[in-house]
Amino acid sequence: MNFIPLNAPRSYSLQQSTVLTSRMSFQVRVGTPEDGPDVLVLLPRVGAFPRPTHRAHDEVHRCDERVIHEWIDGGETDCRVFVARDESQVLIGFALVRMQPDAMNGSPSAHLETLAVAEGAEGKGVGAALLASAEDAARKQGARSMSLHVFETNERARELYARKGYVADWIRCIKPLRVED
Repeated sequence: MNFIPLNAPRSYSLQQSTVLTSRMSFQVRVGTPEDGPDVLVLLPRVGAFPRPTHRAHDEVHRCDERVIHEWIDGGETDCRVFVARDESQVLIGFALVRMQPDAMNGSPSAHLETLAVAEGAEGKGVGAALLASAEDAARKQGARSMSLHVFETNERARELYARKGYVADWIRCIKPLRVED
């Protein structure tokens, strides 16, 4: 299955959108490698929830960090980053989405790799706006669905995804095993 790389020249234009709520004004746009350093600084927010006891804080975002570094360097052609910046141009959120076939049936799909919102911007529509931008871009690339992974203990994210129409599809279970010496 062939996908148009998300960072390739596109025949459609994703406009920068300005969101004005009663609580905050911010803009969402397609990120560029110049946004990379700010994205990397915000990345640890991905793990800002009660993690399962067998997961260290940096485990939650380590894989995403590698992907973001590759995106900055131009090596992740199937990924697109969306950034939200406030009126002072401070990064207050980002989303990383990847085009990839559906894991079960191979149909064109996208996967939300990560979504992070700055602590002071939570609950102000930033995550929802980033998610909508990611979905719009994926739809325009031919995706029929978007998947994501979310920790069971990340209630704020699970509530957002449920409000936006995401439903549980499969459940990943894990059991830490002790290594015997």
